[in-house]
Amino acid sequence: MANQYLDLVALTGVWGVPDEMHDEFIEFANIHAEFMVEKSQQSGELELVHFWWAKNLRIADPFDMDSDRVGGYQFVLTELYRTEQGLRHHWTEAAMFAPVVEEMAKRGLTVEFCNNGRVIHSLWD
Repeated sequence: MANQYLDLVALTGVWGVPDEMHDEFIEFANIHAEFMVEKSQQSGELELVHFWWAKNLRIADPFDMDSDRVGGYQFVLTELYRTEQGLRHHWTEAAMFAPVVEEMAKRGLTVEFCNNGRVIHSLWD
């Protein structure tokens, strides 16, 4: 059924990870995933519908998948919630990660969040 996720609430984070932080960031992502297993609700108003981390090498031309590697990685975190309340609840609980991210940012980590987005299209749900 198309558009099953219409109007659900998305959080996307794009993390720039220097080569020397790769293993440390993998550990961070794993700890975050374990946290999500423990804290997320699988039904109701606060339901987490989907969650995943993806990783790719940083390349010179993001429109050319065969372009040269420029160093570092991009990690993309995607969380999809049934309601805005679900995302806000999670955001409050996940505040414990902020000091870790801030410390890593001092050493070259970058992050950009696209927070509280609304799904406008979904296919083949």
